Amino acid sequence: MSEGILSLKDNLEQQVAVFEQFYAMEIEKKDALVQNSIRDIETITTRQEKLLKTAGRLENERLSWVKQIARDLERTPEDLTLTELSGCFPVLNEIRPDLERIVRQLQEIQEINAQLLTQAMRLVNYTFDLLTHEQSQTYGPRDVKTNRFYEESKKKQLMNWRI
Repeated sequence: MSEGILSLKDNLEQQVAVFEQFYAMEIEKKDALVQNSIRDIETITTRQEKLLKTAGRLENERLSWVKQIARDLERTPEDLTLTELSGCFPVLNEIRPDLERIVRQLQEIQEINAQLLTQAMRLVNYTFDLLTHEQSQTYGPRDVKTNRFYEESKKKQLMNWRI
């Protein structure tokens, strides 16, 4: 077994550990989104940014090991997949299911969080619109030239910004 394969396996194990920490933070973020806790969301996001730097460093190391293994196998790094490598080097079969599982879990929770964020933004926009504009009239006199209600241009606002 080459040093490159064992180092790649170690790197993938570290990545799985980082992804699991990131997943736990995504669960916390989901709860914070449901509770509408902006402070918690900011705290979690800051922690995630630090963890992403670690993940980026590990990814660069992984790419370096894959290049070395590709040279040893006289292949191009782009052609090597984890499935193919685990076929040649059974020691990588140990980490593959964990990596696939955590990546799938991250995709699912991030999709949920994206939906929650979209809903929260819609609610904020709706509330803002309610606070700053009067609803348009359904019936009333229209301006013949613009086909708009006369009062539409005189919408009332919550705050008068004139000084």
